[in-house]
Amino acid sequence: MEKRKTRNKGKPRAGHPIAWQNKDITSKLLAENFRGRSLEAYGLQLPRVVDSQPTNLPAIEANELKIDTLFILEDGTYAIIDYESEYREKNKGKYLGYIARLSNRLYNELGRFPPIRVIVIYTADVQRGTTNPELDLGSMRVVIDEAFLSDLDSEAIRDRIAAKLDHGEELDDLDLMQLIVYPLSCRGDAAKREAVSEAISLSERLTDDVRRASILASINVFANRIISPDDQSRIRRLIGMIDLGKEIWEGGREEGREEGREEGANMLAELLKQLTPGSSDYTLALNGSSKQRNRLYKKYHVMQES
Repeated sequence: MEKRKTRNKGKPRAGHPIAWQNKDITSKLLAENFRGRSLEAYGLQLPRVVDSQPTNLPAIEANELKIDTLFILEDGTYAIIDYESEYREKNKGKYLGYIARLSNRLYNELGRFPPIRVIVIYTADVQRGTTNPELDLGSMRVVIDEAFLSDLDSEAIRDRIAAKLDHGEELDDLDLMQLIVYPLSCRGDAAKREAVSEAISLSERLTDDVRRASILASINVFANRIISPDDQSRIRRLIGMIDLGKEIWEGGREEGREEGREEGANMLAELLKQLTPGSSDYTLALNGSSKQRNRLYKKYHVMQES
């Protein structure tokens, strides 16, 4: 069957809200929220996040699951993030599959095997000390970075953020990061679903359009396994009310991310392929500003001159 041609592929028309179904936009919103921030709010002592990557991986079996979230950290490590509401030893086989498939994709894109971390964020239903983060297969040993949201005080998070909003105070990075996982810091599905509604209501009160949209998109991604259809529609409606065309699309353009083939083959990946890990330009590509990164694109002929 002949595929229908897509019109106006690229930057959306002015005055039109961004389509919720556009996965590139969801990825941009997630990156917008996490870029430059630490995962320390979840108890993880790791380098800061510098970018969000697409989560599609080459399938080995037809029924393989898609990973939840994929970030690049400031040390060049790729971080696979998965969320679990219970501990199962057999899930380690799933994580091994993620590593193998991501390694294959990255080698095809970069021509090398960059370091990969698997981070499992456990909801409040799993207590610290009840899991085993290691898998020893003889020839290969995998150690999982674990975060336990049971360590967080969910009511304190909600009350602190609500009080700041009541007094017109700006939320800091800790507030924003914990607002995203607030629903998962509650025990039981019923409590989580109620907390999703509360988190959406709190997010609605943010005055910055891009920040509000990025937080809402992140809540949807993190709570996608327990969010109700009504709340998912509510998030879709709230994001759809915001004309993010200029802010997100131009921001994405500055970061060198173009719509076309999948974001896994985006300009940052093409740039990193030409650079030596640990070099000054490699570090600048990951940690530099948009303008600095654009200079590198031009220097290495990754971005065509307009």
